[in-house]
Amino acid sequence: MPLPLLASSKNPEEKLQTYKKFMFVRHPFERAVSAFRNKLEERDGVVEFSSTGKKIEKKYRGTTEAKGHNVTFSEFIRYISELGPDTPYQQNDHWLPMHELCAPCSVEYDFIGRMENLEEDADYVLRWLGVRELLVGGFPAAINAVKASQHVAKYLEQLTRAERLAFYAKFLPDYLLFDYRFL
Repeated sequence: MPLPLLASSKNPEEKLQTYKKFMFVRHPFERAVSAFRNKLEERDGVVEFSSTGKKIEKKYRGTTEAKGHNVTFSEFIRYISELGPDTPYQQNDHWLPMHELCAPCSVEYDFIGRMENLEEDADYVLRWLGVRELLVGGFPAAINAVKASQHVAKYLEQLTRAERLAFYAKFLPDYLLFDYRFL
């Protein structure tokens, strides 16, 4: 599978052999909760991805009367969990499975960090790259960020068993490759 950014550059194979390669992963369900909260939940009358919300409403309700502003988490999970040919909206980097986004089976990564250990893992990568001294005071902590993990139970209980299983099926390679447990 060609990587989009490397495929268009000169000597992508040489870069894959000589560059230091790392990626960061996050628990698939926490990532989905975070994407939903940040992109599709209404805040101050605004939904960042209202065009995606309209697509979801049309698909599951047959109408777009709400203009993408009140998609439920259940509808979102059904939308991103569908198997088969994906639309560009379903292929969004915010919720695309990491195994599709970063091709860990095609790229021999030197390091795979976890968002759950971001400060420690990022500090390691910065030292490994020899640029640690460029950050005064260390890797910046997420300021004012509410961790999706604090909200997982609330969103998980909104799903039917079938919706959970469909999500797990779509994201199964991420659970297995990155050793995450099912919730």
